[in-house]
Amino acid sequence: METVASQGGVAFSQYWIIRNKSVCKAQVQKPTSRNIYRVIAELNGELVIIESRWDIEYSLFLKALQSLQVSNALYMDMGPGWNHSFYRDQNDTIILHPKTHNYCTNWITFYK
Repeated sequence: METVASQGGVAFSQYWIIRNKSVCKAQVQKPTSRNIYRVIAELNGELVIIESRWDIEYSLFLKALQSLQVSNALYMDMGPGWNHSFYRDQNDTIILHPKTHNYCTNWITFYK
């Protein structure tokens, strides 16, 4: 880590919840914990972001990922109140979860 940091690198620390189509043994949340959950995932060979629209139990979110047959899923949630998310299509900005404060981070940006 020190070598990477000394050369201008950064670390990225999130948890796998599904790896090679298997649910990881280390659970990042209690099964009954409720939140708006988000993962960056591999689905049908493509990189996607999957997010729950409402607060749901973690176990239900995990079951939904399994039912989609997600190959890999990296946990990307930052906790309640940090769920500001949106995407842009060709015409508009579509807000999925409105901004609640000025400290929303954990941005994922895709470029063509």
